[in-house]
Amino acid sequence: MKQALSVSVPRSDHPWIHRVIRRFARPVLVAGTVLFGGVALAQDASLEVTATSSASAFGRTVAPGTESLARAGGVSSHASTDGQLGGLTGGAWASAWGVVDYGHMQLQTVGGAHLSGAGTIDQVVSSAEAHARLTDSFLITCPTCVAGTEATVTFRLVAEGGVFADGNLVQNPDLGSGTQFTAFSAISSGFYMSAPDVNNPGSAVQDAMFRSLLRMQYGGDSHDRPIWDGEHTASFIIGQPLSFTWDAVVQGSATVGNFNLDAAMDGVSAFNTSFGSSLYWGGITEVRDVNGQLLSGITAFNAVGVDYANALAPAVPEPTTGLLMTVGALMLLAAIRRQRRR
Repeated sequence: MKQALSVSVPRSDHPWIHRVIRRFARPVLVAGTVLFGGVALAQDASLEVTATSSASAFGRTVAPGTESLARAGGVSSHASTDGQLGGLTGGAWASAWGVVDYGHMQLQTVGGAHLSGAGTIDQVVSSAEAHARLTDSFLITCPTCVAGTEATVTFRLVAEGGVFADGNLVQNPDLGSGTQFTAFSAISSGFYMSAPDVNNPGSAVQDAMFRSLLRMQYGGDSHDRPIWDGEHTASFIIGQPLSFTWDAVVQGSATVGNFNLDAAMDGVSAFNTSFGSSLYWGGITEVRDVNGQLLSGITAFNAVGVDYANALAPAVPEPTTGLLMTVGALMLLAAIRRQRRR
């Protein structure tokens, strides 16, 4: 099994492309319909989604493990802990959820950490990650399509996500770096289709993006590369399925720590990373034959009847999970802003 995409701090360069090698049966044209004599028109899809979270404070770690699903559907994970040690009081929590279906994925992580007090050295930490992978294939047909001839297909991919990471720290007296917070948020998406890219001769169709944000007490950094193209044109043989693999990851972490016994501190850190409703197959915009003539009446069914000729945008995120995570992120953001006004 291939390894899932992942992101980490501070490295931001990752291998996005998962090469897919497939062999298909020879098509036969019968009465204008492409048939495969006992073989499915398109290969069976593979769908995977995972979610994991952890929270630790004062020597206690809550890590419920990775929730996973190897079919269409959703998973979620939540971890939280709080307490006190000596003169410190604090806690951490994190949530992750993911949904995968034919043509789209939904991923989000959110969490935070807070710590206040004096006289004790310790830290609180939260982290979460959600990952989804969709491997599928579809067969393009139309009333005038002729099996065995070359054609081109232009399609759209939508991958728009958001990263939020922030925090605030108050220390009295100000003793420099004796206390600290970090907040990290990252999204990534990688797409590969086993078909030649018309606009990039010698290469298969592929797309990738990575975006991250790191905040710390005395600065931070952000990365946004490479640029997601979104629209691609592939060449193919009519009657042979097109196969693709699409991976996406969201992750975040938050930490607040006290490492100075001589100061009172109050700190909060939070992250919210989302591919909520903006990671989906955007549909086929056109198909042209070997002579450049536009073909009409296009369908692009996979093995279970999903038509990739259409845009396959997801529904609104699950109300209970999405609402819980959004409200939690807003509360943490409000806490950060209140502290900055002090």
